[in-house]
Formats: sequence, C-alpha cells, structure tokens
Amino acid sequence: MKKVLLFHGTDLESAQNILQNGINLKINQGKARDFGPGFYLTSSYDSARQWAIRKSFLGNTKPAVLETILDLTLLEQLKYKRFDIGASQGNLMEWAQFIINNRCGQHYISETQKKGRELNNLYQQYDIVVGQIADGGVTKIAKSCGDKSSLISKHQAENLIEKNYGIQYCISTEKGIHILGSMKLSRKERFYDN
Repeated sequence: MKKVLLFHGTDLESAQNILQNGINLKINQGKARDFGPGFYLTSSYDSARQWAIRKSFLGNTKPAVLETILDLTLLEQLKYKRFDIGASQGNLMEWAQFIINNRCGQHYISETQKKGRELNNLYQQYDIVVGQIADGGVTKIAKSCGDKSSLISKHQAENLIEKNYGIQYCISTEKGIHILGSMKLSRKERFYDN
C-alpha cells in the first residue's frame, strides 16, 4: 500500500470549517483553476504554506495548513487523470493544454478544439486529477490563448514548468473526497497559533 502525505493551504477560519463540516466542493464551483473546480492539495508543504499565507493576507486572518494521507492504491477505484510531464514532450503539451482549457472555459475550448471536451475537467468528469503545479504565469498565458483563441504553444508550455512547485491533487467529486484520510492541522509549523 503506497500512501502520500498531502497539504492544503488556507486561512484558519476556513481550516476550522473544513475540520468541523468536511470539504465542501461547491465553494470553488465556477472558478478558473488548473485542473477544474475542486478541492486542491499538494505534496509540497512549502507550496501549501505559501498559499495559506497569501489567502490569509487577503482575508486579514491567520494562515493554516491542513494535512491528510491519500492511499494511492485507492485511485484505481476512481476515474482519475495523472499527468507525468517528465515522460515525454506530448505529456507536457497535454498537461499545459488541459490547464489552459480549464482556465479559459468551454467557449474557448469550442473555438479552438474539436476534441476539447475530453481535455478538461470543467464538469468533474474525473474524480481526481494529479499533476505538476503550474508556474504563476499561467493566468497571463491563459489570457493570451483565450484572447487569440489559440492553442498553447510549446514555448508557453515550457514556461509553465520553469520552477518546481510540486505536485497538485484536484479532488473534484465526493467519491474523491471519500478516499482521503482524516484532515488535521499540520504540526510542521504552528504559525497559526501566534
């Protein structure tokens, strides 16, 4: 049985709400995210911590990082998509276009691709999507592609992976939520106790 420790960066109030009431997938509906709407986790504590600090700053609250364990053998029971962008150039382009499709939405996909319906998670067709976190420039690239109604270029795709931010897990459905272990506040750094 292979397990991975995952982290979710947020503000303390949201973390307490998740711990008390569970994960609410409706909160991120309609928002442009890399792997579509869902609850995002990462294998990188540092990435989750940075997201928590950013989110708490915007809401003028304390940051918090939640952690959980995912049994990777349970993924076989779900419909999931995994991007291994290091394996080939084609995987890099598929990963990058998947992100741009989710960021730009259905209108963009309809204008640019005949088979775009499969290459997105706008309608939660996957329970879980796993892949590298894109560089922060993804918003600018998505806007450029959306404005021109063009597919992502190889150069743009390569720019999305300039830094290694870790792996992200988008949990899109209740079936995906049910395979997560129990959530708890991370004890790696107690910066929310200050």
